[in-house]
Amino acid sequence: MRHWLGYSEHGEEKKCFRRICALAMLVNRSPYADALSAQVILAINELLPSVLPRARVDRRQDLIRLQTALCHLGILDEPVIFVPKGKQAVHPPTLWQNDPTVDPIWLAWACTFYEQTPHQIEKTLRKTSCYLIIAGRWLKETHPEITHPSQWSEALAAEYVTYTCQALRGDYMSPSHHRYTQFQEAPQQLSPAGMNHRLQAMRVFFSTLQRRGYMVDGSNTPKLHLTWVPNEAFKTPDDIRAASQPNPRDVAEDTWFKLIWAACTLSKEHLEGASIFKYPLAYYRAASLIWITAARRRDEIRRLSVGCVRREWASEMCDAQGLQVEPAEEFCYLRVPTNKMRGEFYVPIPTYVADAIEAWESVRPPNQKPLPDRKTHKPTNYLFQYRNEHIGPTFLNDSAIPLLCKLAGVSQTDIVGRITSHRARATTATWMRKMGMAPADIGKLLGHTNPARSLPWYMREDKHHLGRAHRKANPLERYVAAILDTNSHARSEPCVFYYLVDGPDGRPRMCGNPHFSRCIHQMMCQECEAFIDSEQAEVIEKREGAFIISVPVPLPPQMVDELNEQDEAVGDITTRLAAFPPPTLPSLILTHIFFGPLVEQIDSAEVVKHSAILFGLRGRFAKTICKMWVKDSSSKPGVSLQQKSADASIHD
Repeated sequence: MRHWLGYSEHGEEKKCFRRICALAMLVNRSPYADALSAQVILAINELLPSVLPRARVDRRQDLIRLQTALCHLGILDEPVIFVPKGKQAVHPPTLWQNDPTVDPIWLAWACTFYEQTPHQIEKTLRKTSCYLIIAGRWLKETHPEITHPSQWSEALAAEYVTYTCQALRGDYMSPSHHRYTQFQEAPQQLSPAGMNHRLQAMRVFFSTLQRRGYMVDGSNTPKLHLTWVPNEAFKTPDDIRAASQPNPRDVAEDTWFKLIWAACTLSKEHLEGASIFKYPLAYYRAASLIWITAARRRDEIRRLSVGCVRREWASEMCDAQGLQVEPAEEFCYLRVPTNKMRGEFYVPIPTYVADAIEAWESVRPPNQKPLPDRKTHKPTNYLFQYRNEHIGPTFLNDSAIPLLCKLAGVSQTDIVGRITSHRARATTATWMRKMGMAPADIGKLLGHTNPARSLPWYMREDKHHLGRAHRKANPLERYVAAILDTNSHARSEPCVFYYLVDGPDGRPRMCGNPHFSRCIHQMMCQECEAFIDSEQAEVIEKREGAFIISVPVPLPPQMVDELNEQDEAVGDITTRLAAFPPPTLPSLILTHIFFGPLVEQIDSAEVVKHSAILFGLRGRFAKTICKMWVKDSSSKPGVSLQQKSADASIHD
């Protein structure tokens, strides 16, 4: 039976099952299981209370297990005792039909909308109908003559919008609601999201009545013809929409890392220490790791099917030169079932998560009946199905997450609220964005069809991201475009040329001074000996092996001080800055090399000496530039530039 249905292998439960089997054989007066019958099971069920005072409560499950095993072995044709289920959900219209606070006609429309509206999730229909009943209570108190949707006018809709924006939580709530007393004792203003939900329910209700007819109280009602537009009449005010800003409920990084470690190191001792014996260790480990790493909704985890892991081997990636860029490796993907937004799709998962899922599949009881899927209505062998029962909707929030929080030594409630299954999606999205993943890819990982609209509610932007972008674009800490000439060593010339402001004719001009970052005349060149006119600049741009790079060049401190004091200073700032001389070239040798022989008294030995030093500096600078600005090593220009810089360093 344990192999078929997956009953616990815990020692204490084995003893309990043996006791109930022994009791059954004693009552039947036969040591053979084939001799057990339905009458014997019923007799034991009646005998349990007299054997032990609490036996009917504690041992009834063991008797159910024995009965299940006998049915699977073919000894019993069908079960004779049944497990008492929890409180069954009552059909909502049954609860609403006797509500005296709502006019019967409006109440009939709310119930009809719930029962006859197609292509909607039951939970969404139930919430919409509850908001309609609240509107019906408001109508009966303020406008008792309005009982039918066709009696609504644009002025009445505007009045309802005004009421909703001023409503309190608990207004027109049923006294039977479990939070009715709380809201009556401590009134609270409706949140912007709550106001929007109430108005959206009215928009959906009246828009649906315009598109299709309903059968209310046994009579067909045609489509509703209105002289006003529901989406405009019940539109959420702009100030309410502005107040309803996205606020991702991500978990703090230190807490999240501890939860990840707890999920990865979950052991049998941890389950026994928490007195958890209902499911095996592999069951808990697979569910916990999927929740931690896959960024899936609770319903998607529950509805995963057997065989949802796919492994693919990606061959090694090489660039145009045949150099290996990425090694060959295996990728693992998780098949996500149909959700509320799209059909089945695959998302990547770590290898250790795929291993944990397959480990659970290897010990999952095989002889379990397929259960119908609530979305596709097809028989499905669910991954998390045990003893013919599907994993409960509260398993993650009430069992797995509290266990992980206890093992990690963190509280299940933080500054945002309770750590629930859905907060893993916001935490994963925020972390992936921090690691540099593009928002479009994060949207694909979460399964969003419109990431630009939905991601702000999941992905918390780095508060320093805007500061870094502003600092990069700050004119006082600007990036200057420059030309990097990788073949300059062959011509015995400098390798970096900085762009200046274009000339009056729109042609480029450059500066060849290595100390350009310290020059106070960066913004308004004085055309010293390092100045390069337009003709020479255009020649440099067309050279083979020349690349455009961006160099961070902050303004010199003297210029910043002058700009800060220009309001208090007397005189033109340009005149005062002109008094500062440009930085001199490292030596006259640089001028001789690039700008031609200016003096004849320079010793040739000194030229050779300083040229060698300059070539060495050029090689090291070229290496640095390659590392900083040539990011794509797989491209042909990047590879060529790296090879040339390496050759230059060897040559130097």
